[in-house]
Amino acid sequence: MGEASNRNSDKTRQQPYAKVTSIRPVVRDGWYNAWTDLIWWKQYYWLAHFRGLSHGLARNTSGRIAGNTFSVILRSADLRRWHEAQVFEPPGGIVDGSGVDTAHFCATEERLYAFFRVVTPRPTGGNENRSFVSSTADGVRWSEPEALTVDGFRPYTWRVRWREGRFYCALHYLEEATPFDLIASDDGIHWHKYAEIAGANEHGCSEESELLWRPDGELWCVVRTDRAELYCSRPPYTEWEKALVLTAGCDAPVMCESGGEVYLAGRCSGSGSGTPGADGTMPFALQNTFSHRESPFIRSGTTGLYRLRRDRADLLVLLPPGYDASYPGLISLEPGKLTMSYYSDVAYVSGEVRPMHFPEYRYKESESDIYIAEIEVGEHPV
Repeated sequence: MGEASNRNSDKTRQQPYAKVTSIRPVVRDGWYNAWTDLIWWKQYYWLAHFRGLSHGLARNTSGRIAGNTFSVILRSADLRRWHEAQVFEPPGGIVDGSGVDTAHFCATEERLYAFFRVVTPRPTGGNENRSFVSSTADGVRWSEPEALTVDGFRPYTWRVRWREGRFYCALHYLEEATPFDLIASDDGIHWHKYAEIAGANEHGCSEESELLWRPDGELWCVVRTDRAELYCSRPPYTEWEKALVLTAGCDAPVMCESGGEVYLAGRCSGSGSGTPGADGTMPFALQNTFSHRESPFIRSGTTGLYRLRRDRADLLVLLPPGYDASYPGLISLEPGKLTMSYYSDVAYVSGEVRPMHFPEYRYKESESDIYIAEIEVGEHPV
């Protein structure tokens, strides 16, 4: 009786899976295209990405201009045909060497917001990072970009989220010995500190973070560190705990819910994750050809998808790796189906596509493309 019960239990034990059903380029135009976001709003898909001449955003300290840079907003009804709906440039112009980064979306019932960074070289060296926001009610006419402030400070925000009439964002101040904070705003422009997620000198957090509310009201925050970390808080979101460390990392994290589960995407190192097989090989070792046995946590150009729970993160699948890739957007319109945007130079690294403007591939200098991946997720018996 006991043996039969154990056999039945084994048969019903489930494990998560992900299956990539489609990958296709949606932007391949000779530019360096990168850093994406994706949202479904007013019956359209909206995709944001960076367009430039290279990975750089503005003049570097030697005075060299990296090139024109834009934040491009695309719109599609079917994920295949995309219309260029909006292009943002630095609101103050480009003659001072300013460059603009990609936009991140946040939507309310009435408006779609695009938050983007402007980088301006300082005469004394280094760059100034400022975030701006523009919004639209009809998808065609966008408001004049306005600069964000946090208690008088001009921040560099990452993903902004909307909850019960208020905007929220996890903020890194880009300076040493500063806390990692949750900030809030009523209008998306004027912000204030709401709570401290991690204290100064108690974290290795970066500006790349994501917020997600669970059905029970708990708020999750995933942030890029030298690996990646999950922080959790219950209402009123003033007390936070570090719940999980993701050893394979998750750069530029993005989360969404599908079928009652949370899925997390970002750049990660596959060779350092999973349970070794009988021969000792890690399950993702061959998929991530740019992670090395000697340094298994190198995350060059590999976009991964996790199923995330409060106490564990299961790496489900890696998309085709390149040298320079990832920074995804992630949405789910029906249970068990995800749509992901991301960028990659894999077509040029592999030699399948020849660069338009260079005799050969150049890391972070020749072109890179924007992709859409459709992914089936769920559980199946072990």
